[in-house]
Amino acid sequence: MMEQRSRDPGATRNPQNQYPPELMRRFELYFQGPSSNKPRVIREVRADSVGKLVTVRGIVTRVSEVKPRMVVATYTCDQCGAETYQPIQAPTFMPLIMCPSQECQTNRSGGRLYLQTRGSKFIKFQEMKMQEHSDQVPVGNI
Repeated sequence: MMEQRSRDPGATRNPQNQYPPELMRRFELYFQGPSSNKPRVIREVRADSVGKLVTVRGIVTRVSEVKPRMVVATYTCDQCGAETYQPIQAPTFMPLIMCPSQECQTNRSGGRLYLQTRGSKFIKFQEMKMQEHSDQVPVGNI
């Protein structure tokens, strides 16, 4: 969209307005741990397991609905029409308000950004709560 509106087709894009890699990816990955891994007790999952695939054994107590989670927010400016992309790493984020484009900065037009949900990228998100089996709970604990 911004490419079509550009006044100089040979000009390079502003780094702030370049397409984020998350927006360009069109695939999903599904992981299944190798069956040779011995399942761990939930209490044995420690900080060294963060960022790794682990196999745990337990009872699923609650599962949330599958909901969309925004990965890249796309905005358009009401003054200059520039597209701005905001990669989102956390479950919550602060939306951008003012246009960071060079045109709005030099003209001091104070262009406001509006979220474009059709241009943004969403992934499927679901939360699951687990608890350990009763035979894995140490004696004296609940």
